[in-house]
Amino acid sequence: MWPLYGFYVYCLHFAFKERQHIKILSNDYFKGLIIGIDAMILEVFANSFSLLSYNTFYFFYVPNDLWHFTTIQVFLPYVTCGIFGVKILKFLEKSRNAVFIGIFFYGAGLVLLFW
Repeated sequence: MWPLYGFYVYCLHFAFKERQHIKILSNDYFKGLIIGIDAMILEVFANSFSLLSYNTFYFFYVPNDLWHFTTIQVFLPYVTCGIFGVKILKFLEKSRNAVFIGIFFYGAGLVLLFW
């Protein structure tokens, strides 16, 4: 699920980059806000699918503010992580070593997984 969401964020970042003539879309904080909103909407879709298919929640939140489909409490962390992710993508786009950085973190992830 999370790698798919990461790919979605990458595609969203690419779409924003292609529409740079719209001034607000070049603002990293606006992008983070959109990512936070999208994350909550995607959680509702994932939970709806999981409830219909498996009769259980994929994401379950103890606060029942949105009937356990998602919660307002995760909005600020999503926005913060969205801004951080946009900054990382900008850094990687400018870096000449982006492929090596990606291979390093992929390898580190595999090591942590099998450790």
